[in-house]
Amino acid sequence: MQVTAPVGGAVHHQSTMKWLTAAVLPWALVLAGCSASDPTRASPAPSVTTVFSTANRTVEQQTIGRATRCIVNGELGPPSFLVSDLGKAGVPRLKTGQAAMARSIAQYVRSRRLRFLVFKNGEFIVFDALDGPCEPDAPGYPVLNEGCNAAYSPTDNFDHAGAYANCYPSPRPWLTGAY
Repeated sequence: MQVTAPVGGAVHHQSTMKWLTAAVLPWALVLAGCSASDPTRASPAPSVTTVFSTANRTVEQQTIGRATRCIVNGELGPPSFLVSDLGKAGVPRLKTGQAAMARSIAQYVRSRRLRFLVFKNGEFIVFDALDGPCEPDAPGYPVLNEGCNAAYSPTDNFDHAGAYANCYPSPRPWLTGAY
Protein backbone atom coordinates (compact mmCIF):
# COMPACT_ATOMS: atom_id res chain seq x y z
CA MET A 1 0.00 0.00 0.00
CA GLN A 2 1.40 3.40 -1.01
CA VAL A 3 0.93 6.39 1.24
CA THR A 4 1.37 9.99 0.16
CA ALA A 5 1.80 13.07 2.32
CA PRO A 6 0.18 16.13 0.75
CA VAL A 7 0.88 19.71 1.83
CA GLY A 8 -0.12 20.21 5.46
CA GLY A 9 1.32 16.91 6.61
CA ALA A 10 -1.89 14.86 6.46
CA VAL A 11 -1.45 11.30 5.26
CA HIS A 12 -3.88 9.86 2.67
CA HIS A 13 -4.01 6.58 0.87
CA GLN A 14 -3.85 6.82 -2.92
CA SER A 15 -6.90 4.57 -3.11
CA THR A 16 -8.87 7.12 -1.07
CA MET A 17 -7.78 9.91 -3.42
CA LYS A 18 -8.77 7.81 -6.45
CA TRP A 19 -12.19 7.16 -4.89
CA LEU A 20 -12.71 10.87 -4.19
CA THR A 21 -11.71 11.75 -7.74
CA ALA A 22 -14.06 9.10 -9.13
CA ALA A 23 -16.93 10.30 -6.91
CA VAL A 24 -16.49 14.06 -7.26
CA LEU A 25 -15.44 14.44 -10.89
CA PRO A 26 -18.68 13.09 -12.45
CA TRP A 27 -20.78 15.44 -10.29
CA ALA A 28 -18.62 18.39 -11.27
CA LEU A 29 -19.11 17.47 -14.93
CA VAL A 30 -22.86 17.09 -14.46
CA LEU A 31 -23.11 20.48 -12.78
CA ALA A 32 -20.99 22.06 -15.50
CA GLY A 33 -23.23 20.44 -18.13
CA CYS A 34 -26.37 21.73 -16.43
CA SER A 35 -25.13 25.28 -16.44
CA ALA A 36 -23.99 24.91 -20.05
CA SER A 37 -27.46 23.74 -21.10
CA ASP A 38 -29.06 26.92 -19.76
CA PRO A 39 -29.36 29.10 -22.88
CA THR A 40 -29.18 32.33 -20.92
CA ARG A 41 -25.84 31.34 -19.35
CA ALA A 42 -24.18 30.13 -22.55
CA SER A 43 -22.57 33.52 -23.20
CA PRO A 44 -22.04 36.31 -20.69
CA ALA A 45 -22.49 39.15 -23.18
CA PRO A 46 -25.67 39.10 -25.28
CA SER A 47 -25.62 40.85 -28.62
CA VAL A 48 -28.63 42.97 -29.55
CA THR A 49 -29.37 44.14 -33.08
CA THR A 50 -32.19 46.49 -34.05
CA VAL A 51 -34.20 44.85 -36.82
CA PHE A 52 -36.91 47.47 -37.26
CA SER A 53 -37.73 50.80 -35.65
CA THR A 54 -40.50 53.37 -36.03
CA ALA A 55 -42.04 55.87 -33.65
CA ASN A 56 -44.54 53.20 -32.47
CA ARG A 57 -42.56 49.97 -32.60
CA THR A 58 -39.02 48.79 -32.11
CA VAL A 59 -38.03 45.21 -32.88
CA GLU A 60 -34.65 43.94 -31.73
CA GLN A 61 -32.98 40.56 -32.05
CA GLN A 62 -31.04 39.35 -29.02
CA THR A 63 -28.55 36.51 -29.30
CA ILE A 64 -27.23 34.82 -26.19
CA GLY A 65 -25.09 31.80 -26.98
CA ARG A 66 -27.22 29.64 -29.28
CA ALA A 67 -30.51 31.27 -28.25
CA THR A 68 -32.22 34.01 -30.25
CA ARG A 69 -35.11 35.99 -28.89
CA CYS A 70 -37.09 38.91 -30.23
CA ILE A 71 -37.63 42.06 -28.19
CA VAL A 72 -40.60 44.20 -29.18
CA ASN A 73 -40.84 47.58 -27.46
CA GLY A 74 -38.80 46.20 -24.56
CA GLU A 75 -40.87 43.02 -24.13
CA LEU A 76 -38.81 39.82 -24.32
CA GLY A 77 -40.08 37.00 -26.50
CA PRO A 78 -39.29 33.32 -25.93
CA PRO A 79 -35.87 32.05 -27.02
CA SER A 80 -35.75 29.98 -30.19
CA PHE A 81 -32.99 27.65 -31.35
CA LEU A 82 -31.84 26.10 -34.60
CA VAL A 83 -32.97 22.50 -34.99
CA SER A 84 -29.46 21.72 -36.25
CA ASP A 85 -28.14 22.72 -32.80
CA LEU A 86 -30.13 20.03 -30.94
CA GLY A 87 -27.87 18.19 -28.52
CA LYS A 88 -25.25 20.94 -28.39
CA ALA A 89 -24.23 22.84 -25.27
CA GLY A 90 -26.45 25.84 -24.58
CA VAL A 91 -29.51 24.25 -26.21
CA PRO A 92 -32.30 22.98 -23.92
CA ARG A 93 -33.03 19.28 -23.87
CA LEU A 94 -36.34 18.46 -25.45
CA LYS A 95 -38.64 15.64 -24.48
CA THR A 96 -37.95 12.51 -26.53
CA GLY A 97 -41.04 12.97 -28.73
CA GLN A 98 -40.27 16.64 -29.34
CA ALA A 99 -36.69 15.95 -30.39
CA ALA A 100 -37.85 13.11 -32.66
CA MET A 101 -40.45 15.40 -34.27
CA ALA A 102 -37.90 18.19 -34.87
CA ARG A 103 -35.43 15.75 -36.42
CA SER A 104 -38.15 14.16 -38.55
CA ILE A 105 -39.18 17.56 -39.90
CA ALA A 106 -35.52 18.40 -40.61
CA GLN A 107 -35.28 15.30 -42.81
CA TYR A 108 -37.98 16.70 -45.09
CA VAL A 109 -37.55 20.47 -44.73
CA ARG A 110 -33.97 21.17 -45.77
CA SER A 111 -33.38 24.62 -44.33
CA ARG A 112 -30.61 26.25 -42.34
CA ARG A 113 -33.28 28.45 -40.74
CA LEU A 114 -35.38 25.64 -39.20
CA ARG A 115 -36.01 26.65 -35.58
CA PHE A 116 -37.84 25.39 -32.50
CA LEU A 117 -39.04 26.87 -29.26
CA VAL A 118 -40.99 25.88 -26.19
CA PHE A 119 -43.41 28.45 -24.80
CA LYS A 120 -43.79 28.91 -21.04
CA ASN A 121 -47.04 26.92 -21.21
CA GLY A 122 -45.08 23.94 -22.61
CA GLU A 123 -46.30 24.27 -26.22
CA PHE A 124 -43.52 23.09 -28.54
CA ILE A 125 -43.32 24.40 -32.10
CA VAL A 126 -41.03 24.00 -35.10
CA PHE A 127 -40.98 26.67 -37.82
CA ASP A 128 -38.83 27.70 -40.77
CA ALA A 129 -37.75 31.31 -40.17
CA LEU A 130 -37.49 32.12 -43.88
CA ASP A 131 -37.21 35.88 -43.30
CA GLY A 132 -35.17 35.66 -40.09
CA PRO A 133 -35.96 34.80 -36.48
CA CYS A 134 -37.29 38.31 -35.67
CA GLU A 135 -38.67 39.56 -38.97
CA PRO A 136 -41.38 42.11 -38.08
CA ASP A 137 -43.11 41.99 -41.48
CA ALA A 138 -43.57 38.23 -41.52
CA PRO A 139 -47.29 37.42 -41.39
CA GLY A 140 -46.36 34.36 -39.45
CA TYR A 141 -44.38 31.27 -40.24
CA PRO A 142 -46.22 27.97 -40.66
CA VAL A 143 -45.89 25.81 -37.55
CA LEU A 144 -44.66 22.57 -39.03
CA ASN A 145 -45.60 20.24 -36.18
CA GLU A 146 -49.24 21.38 -35.83
CA GLY A 147 -52.31 21.69 -38.06
CA CYS A 148 -52.22 23.25 -41.52
CA ASN A 149 -53.43 26.67 -40.30
CA ALA A 150 -51.09 27.00 -37.28
CA ALA A 151 -48.74 29.97 -37.53
CA TYR A 152 -46.11 31.65 -35.41
CA SER A 153 -45.23 35.31 -35.63
CA PRO A 154 -42.03 35.86 -33.62
CA THR A 155 -42.77 39.54 -33.06
CA ASP A 156 -46.45 39.15 -32.16
CA ASN A 157 -46.97 35.80 -30.39
CA PHE A 158 -44.87 35.58 -27.25
CA ASP A 159 -46.89 32.94 -25.42
CA HIS A 160 -48.57 30.71 -28.03
CA ALA A 161 -48.80 29.85 -31.71
CA GLY A 162 -51.51 31.62 -33.67
CA ALA A 163 -53.55 30.59 -36.69
CA TYR A 164 -54.01 31.64 -40.28
CA ALA A 165 -57.55 32.42 -41.39
CA ASN A 166 -57.39 29.58 -43.92
CA CYS A 167 -55.84 26.17 -43.98
CA TYR A 168 -52.80 25.90 -46.20
CA PRO A 169 -52.40 22.18 -46.68
CA SER A 170 -49.08 20.96 -47.86
CA PRO A 171 -47.65 17.48 -47.74
CA ARG A 172 -46.41 16.85 -44.21
CA PRO A 173 -45.24 13.25 -44.14
CA TRP A 174 -43.89 13.69 -40.59
CA LEU A 175 -47.47 14.20 -39.31
CA THR A 176 -48.89 10.74 -39.80
CA GLY A 177 -52.66 10.61 -39.58
CA ALA A 178 -53.01 14.39 -39.25
CA TYR A 179 -54.90 14.86 -42.53
